Amino acid sequence: MPFTHIGIGRSNNFIEDFTVAVPINGTRSLKVWTPIIPKSVLFIMANNNKEVEGWNIDILIQPTEKMVLIVLVDSVLLLILGLIIIILHLNEKVQSS
Repeated sequence: MPFTHIGIGRSNNFIEDFTVAVPINGTRSLKVWTPIIPKSVLFIMANNNKEVEGWNIDILIQPTEKMVLIVLVDSVLLLILGLIIIILHLNEKVQSS
């Protein structure tokens, strides 16, 4: 099956409008999807008919190598916030007694 691979580079923002147009029997059929997650792989099935409602999009999100770092930083921040809440709670109990 013929296909085309097109890349837009490393975009850190969502793609507002993703438009696909296919020429079928001399006329252009097009479909717009919105929004698209950055750094994802898209598979579009156009079915070679003019009814664009039947077209499908499959989105494959590839986890990045930074996933461990993101989880670690989030865990540390949650731990710090938890400690601050506990300290402030204990201080409030001491002042009220």
